[in-house]
Amino acid sequence: TLWRKFNEAIMAALLELHYSKDEILTAYANEIFLGQDGGRAVHGFGLASLFYFRRDLEDLSTDQIALLVGMVKGPSYYDPRRHKKRSRKRRQVVLDIMQAQSIIGEKAYHQAKSKPLDLSEKSMHGFNRFPAFLDAVRRQLSQDYRDDDLTTDGLKILTTLDPQVQWQVEDKLARTLAEKEKQTASEDLQGAVVVSNRESGEILAVAGGRKPLQSGFNRAIQAKRPVGSLIKPAVYLAAIENGYTLTTMVEDKSITLPGAQGKKWTPRNYDRKQHGAVAFYQALAHSYNLATVRIGMDVGLPQVLQTVKQLGIDRDFSPYPSFLLGSASMSPMEVSQMYQTLATGGFFMPQRVISSVLSSNNSTLNRFGLSVEQRFSPQAIFILNFVLQQAVSEGTGKQLARYIPLSDKVAGKTGTSNDLRDSWFAGFSGDKLTVVWLGRDDNKPTGFSGAAGALQVWGKIMQSLHYQPLDLTEPPGIKWLWFDPLTLDPVSRFNYKGVKFPFIDTSMAGKRETPSPARKTKDIGQSILKTIQGLFQ
Repeated sequence: TLWRKFNEAIMAALLELHYSKDEILTAYANEIFLGQDGGRAVHGFGLASLFYFRRDLEDLSTDQIALLVGMVKGPSYYDPRRHKKRSRKRRQVVLDIMQAQSIIGEKAYHQAKSKPLDLSEKSMHGFNRFPAFLDAVRRQLSQDYRDDDLTTDGLKILTTLDPQVQWQVEDKLARTLAEKEKQTASEDLQGAVVVSNRESGEILAVAGGRKPLQSGFNRAIQAKRPVGSLIKPAVYLAAIENGYTLTTMVEDKSITLPGAQGKKWTPRNYDRKQHGAVAFYQALAHSYNLATVRIGMDVGLPQVLQTVKQLGIDRDFSPYPSFLLGSASMSPMEVSQMYQTLATGGFFMPQRVISSVLSSNNSTLNRFGLSVEQRFSPQAIFILNFVLQQAVSEGTGKQLARYIPLSDKVAGKTGTSNDLRDSWFAGFSGDKLTVVWLGRDDNKPTGFSGAAGALQVWGKIMQSLHYQPLDLTEPPGIKWLWFDPLTLDPVSRFNYKGVKFPFIDTSMAGKRETPSPARKTKDIGQSILKTIQGLFQ
């Protein structure tokens, strides 16, 4: 309209008055539309350079510069990926002008003219080399900033990404999935990985699938799948806080309970066996389902659900007994947050992918520092983590010995959902916490348990990183007592067959039988007497 033209003329005059020609041209070069990256527009020569060539602007060759300049006339019409002949002809026009105006010499002209269109093989989400990680960054930013702030204010985002860790995660996940497909003649296996710093909660790497440069569905954040036995540490932590000890005897035998929609629910062990009376620590280390259900029902579902919430999963779950065996669905990122609280000794700290946000002039606008809240007693967490170390050394995670020396004492837990649909492993070393999920997007069975699938990816990733061995910090109030490994009767510390276990209260160290649904304790005085006698044997 004439009114619009009048306004533009006024604005043009004001620009000429306040800015030099170079400044106006620079602003234009940084804002001009030069292509479409899916649902996002590519503005400016800097982003266009990364989008089309995977190079910084200063690293472009003469023919590449000519191609970008030529596209200004019509980015869609001269799109080099869709219209190669047309864009090459347009490039030649720009090269002719560059030679005519002595911007380039005769030799450079002929070299540039003869070159093919040197494009990156595929449009890979613009300039985003780590789409899964940056997806997590955008999600965290959206909690504190509007989209307009992020696109107009020139903010600088400092993230917690460790490229070395990220590359290893991407490589080991893709390679292991390819190997698994060859071994089983299966296809379409997918996976997700989250690696964080054990002490700070800073996320170092995120893999949202086996093709790291493919944007879109981020399985690390968006795929919520049944976690299987990964939920069991929450059940056993609730039990420890309610008086169970590592030598408490529990019944691992068949049980039938009311399930969803009024149906009966009869769980089974993974090996389809019943193991009778087993020690509390053995039930977790070997992931016995029947014993876990009995413990969980004794402690109470409300208490277990509250424990899960305290661990960091702040949403509601259906209070069915099947929850005790991991029927609830979570994303790898949620699992990572839950295990972060275990890895830090009972201190909850929100995991984060951003360390700070700077303004365009480099002043700090927001610093995402440590936010720590103690949610569990250090003694209870220490005892639980001790058992998670046993799960790796002698339980369901013992295959990790193929990748990680037992002397490093890492702690971890396998997880497998019904019909082998989801394979999980979550664990931590002295400095890193890693969660791995394997499965299929169509939710069909993979054929892999947690130990046969995700554990192997976890082991290969950790094997490639410079991790620290896990040395659990013993809090005050822990007492160690010695027991016969077969009978779990107290023995002297000088008994060469004895094994020692940590306890919060020595008066609870006697062997206890716990027939479901109610626990029944042996005479505590007799247990103390046997303990004292054992010290002098």
